[in-house]
Amino acid sequence: MTTAVRPGDLKMIAELIEERLHAELPENLPLRIRCAYKQGNLIVLGEHTPEVKLDLPPTFKAIQQAILALVGYLPGQLRLYLRVKGQKTPYAYHAFKTPQPLGAVMDPEGGQPVLLLDRPPHRATHRREAAPPVSEEARQAMDLAAAAFPLNPFDAPPPEDAFEEQLELEPEPQRQRQRPQQRSSQRQRAQQREPQRQQKLGNQPSSWLLPFSACASIALVLGSATFYALSRPCAIGTCQQLVTANELTQDSAELLQAAQYQQQIQAARAQLTSASQLLTGIPLWSKDYGTAQRLLRRNRNLTAGLDEMVNALDTALSAVAQGKNPPHPLQVWEGVASNWQQAIAFLESVPPDSPVYPLALEKLPTYRANLTEIKQRIQAEKTGREQMQAILSVAKVAQARSGVAQSVESWETIYTSWEQVIKQLEALPRGTMAHQEASQLLPSYRSQLELSRDRKTKEKIATEAYESAILAADRAENAALNNQWSQAVDQWNQAVTSAEQVPTGTYYYPKTAASLQEFKAQREVAQEELKKANLIAKTRADLNTTCQGNPKVCEYTLTDSVISVWLSADYIRKIQQTATVATTNRDPKVRQSLDLHVNTLRTALEAIADNAQLPLELYDPYGSFIGRHTPN
Repeated sequence: MTTAVRPGDLKMIAELIEERLHAELPENLPLRIRCAYKQGNLIVLGEHTPEVKLDLPPTFKAIQQAILALVGYLPGQLRLYLRVKGQKTPYAYHAFKTPQPLGAVMDPEGGQPVLLLDRPPHRATHRREAAPPVSEEARQAMDLAAAAFPLNPFDAPPPEDAFEEQLELEPEPQRQRQRPQQRSSQRQRAQQREPQRQQKLGNQPSSWLLPFSACASIALVLGSATFYALSRPCAIGTCQQLVTANELTQDSAELLQAAQYQQQIQAARAQLTSASQLLTGIPLWSKDYGTAQRLLRRNRNLTAGLDEMVNALDTALSAVAQGKNPPHPLQVWEGVASNWQQAIAFLESVPPDSPVYPLALEKLPTYRANLTEIKQRIQAEKTGREQMQAILSVAKVAQARSGVAQSVESWETIYTSWEQVIKQLEALPRGTMAHQEASQLLPSYRSQLELSRDRKTKEKIATEAYESAILAADRAENAALNNQWSQAVDQWNQAVTSAEQVPTGTYYYPKTAASLQEFKAQREVAQEELKKANLIAKTRADLNTTCQGNPKVCEYTLTDSVISVWLSADYIRKIQQTATVATTNRDPKVRQSLDLHVNTLRTALEAIADNAQLPLELYDPYGSFIGRHTPN
């Protein structure tokens, strides 16, 4: 909705507000609505006949809600007035603060409607009373209303002696040629004459739109009241039956020309029925018989198309009620379309000479536009249903695959399927049953999408970890075959680490769990072999250190089972020479030094054997066995 009201929209807004009030509260708010735009404020006037008594707070509230439902935001104030038809001065007004949110009920500035006069002027008094003192605020409000809504000459209250009417109605062709823009003034005249017409029928209405049942009751009263007149067959003087029937016919014709609602048409038809009953009672010998027959034919012409118009309006209301609060299933929309088609057919069957023919022409574009919109909804429902069936098929396949999928490729396919399903659900036509169903399915399907994404990620991790573990195990085995135990241990460690990274619940987890124990066992073997290799390397290094010297002390061989050491000939010869010199010279220190050296060599070789946990065999240069040391 816009935030301002254009002057050209005021008439349309007034008609929409009036139509809304009559549609929702036809018996409680018998008002005619007029709108104006003054000093930046929207001013709304409600007029009613003198005999109507309104409860101000609920009346203002109902008008306000109707305005807000149609107009929305307003830039200034919303000022509401109530005025009796034919009176220049309103007797009550209400000002509301603006702007307010659409549909909100606004609090008035003073909290209660302002009563400008002590009581509304009543046409029945036929005398001018002195107005009570009013405040400056009330005076300004009355001046604003008087300027915004000047008194229509047709709304002025007629004097009691000016109620004479011509018996003959204007010719039918002239009334049919009235333009649609004349309907507003005709409606005003029909509304103005309503109290007098009801007064002549002897009934005090609670609304200026008589319901059909009230008019039927009036006809019965008239029938019984005219019994005595029928016994005197309008032979002399004025025929009261003819006068009353003429007035009823004239008023119903004007009401039909201004009719907008079903109740108005039904009220007019009831008046025509009452008039026809009166006319039928005028006997053949009456001087007014010819006039009565012409009026009867006129009444029959006026009733042409009324049933069709009432059926059209009734069917349209059914269509509107049935189509409220969408979305609806396809069958419901087809029923709504059928109602609009029937309503259009009823309008098209209204004959051109019917008094409601202009109303039928006025309604036809709206009804056809509504039918077009409903057909679009039907097509949207069909399209949505077809798309939903295709989407559900894809979702069903994705769910089935989820139960058997193992590889990364399978889960990638499932994930792509769920992505497609969600994307298509979100693209379904809004306002359809399929879109509503999609909103219920989307949370579950999004959960399936996340599960498939997580599973796809886990399977990818599992595949990569499993392949890495198998590759490292192959490298470890090759290194072990080449006695490259350090490399073998490293590769077995890599195989174990990769295998432990395979997530549980994945396709490769059972295979990896079985291989993991073997990987750990092979790693322990490789670690033992590495220890041995390291020990042998250390033993060899110790032997090299011990056997070095000048002359060289010894030679050795090292196997997995024994250490064999051969003393060198040069070393033996030097030991012997040193011993001979010590004996010859009787030098005990040299002898002691020689013994210490030999003991040190023996201790070193024994320590090497103990560290290697291998027996050591000592030989002389010629291969003769000298001694053996076995580790503890």
